Parts: sequence; C-alpha cells; structure tokens
Amino acid sequence: MLMYFTDIKGEDDLIGPGAEPGTIPTDLEQAVGLERLEILGKMQGVDVFDMKPLDASRKGMRHVRSAKEYRVNGRI
Repeated sequence: MLMYFTDIKGEDDLIGPGAEPGTIPTDLEQAVGLERLEILGKMQGVDVFDMKPLDASRKGMRHVRSAKEYRVNGRI
C-alpha cells in the first residue's frame, strides 16, 4: 500500500511494511524515518529537503568590525 506524502501525520507513518517472506525488499519497503519520507516525497514530486543549489549571484561579504578592532583602535 502506497501512502501519499500529504497523509503522513507522525512517526508511526514512517515505518515501512517490509517485504514478503522469501523476497528481497525494495527501498520503499525497507526504508524508515527520514529516508522513507524522502522517498515518498520524491515519488510524488516533492523536494522534502529543498536540495536546490544556493544562490551564488552575490560575491564576497560585507566587512563587519569586530570587538578586537575597536579595542586596537582605542574606541572602547
């Protein structure tokens, strides 16, 4: 039985059914916890962990003065 991503309400919903005796389980059948949540999400087109690349359009960072700089310059 395939559970929909939107039907997951708690931790108990993240335990797979396992495989039939004598068969090899699939990833979905044996996955539990966050791995099962991720697989169910991927099957339904939901990016659970937001794996898009980070925005790299900005370069560098602003200079923020540290407390040490203030002490060295005699401002404290």
